[in-house]
Amino acid sequence: SVLNNIQKLEGIEDILDVSSLLQLLGLDDYNNENSNISLNFQTENFIQHKGNVLHGILQNIKTKSDANTAINKAIRMGLISTVEVPRINKDLEKIFNNPQTCSWYDGTYQKIWNERTIISDNNNYRPDRIMEKDGELLVVDYKFGQPKQEHLNQLSKYVELLQGMGKWTSVRGCLYYHKDQSLQCID
Repeated sequence: SVLNNIQKLEGIEDILDVSSLLQLLGLDDYNNENSNISLNFQTENFIQHKGNVLHGILQNIKTKSDANTAINKAIRMGLISTVEVPRINKDLEKIFNNPQTCSWYDGTYQKIWNERTIISDNNNYRPDRIMEKDGELLVVDYKFGQPKQEHLNQLSKYVELLQGMGKWTSVRGCLYYHKDQSLQCID
């Protein structure tokens, strides 16, 4: 049955409870175990959805005081339901309270650019967050899956492009892996 298959998914409790998941999928009135509905769920799809949602909300947050406005915007746009708000708040709190990332959202940085495009050699590059403080730049890219070399290559390109502009005394970059709240940074 659909319910049994959903309940068997590894890690599903970290994403949504079963009734919320059914509501999200438009199956909230599903109550017939003998229905012909067959769904093929994979945990990866839910992790990707969770990452995409959180990523979309983070692009509207400069400081943590923007969180509720960003969440409400996502609700109005139909990207999330109110059922998902407690989980999203929990995920955001992990970022805001992490000693390695809390300064990114507490007003420490004087300038913040979210999702700004860098154009170079007819290519577009779009880091998730760029922050400036005292002539120094920090470039951040959020990742919601497993670490990959291509993530580091992408971040290195962002840092290289921004260093090439010659406007800042230093440019550093960090990959933030939400799953384990770890950072991988480069200078």
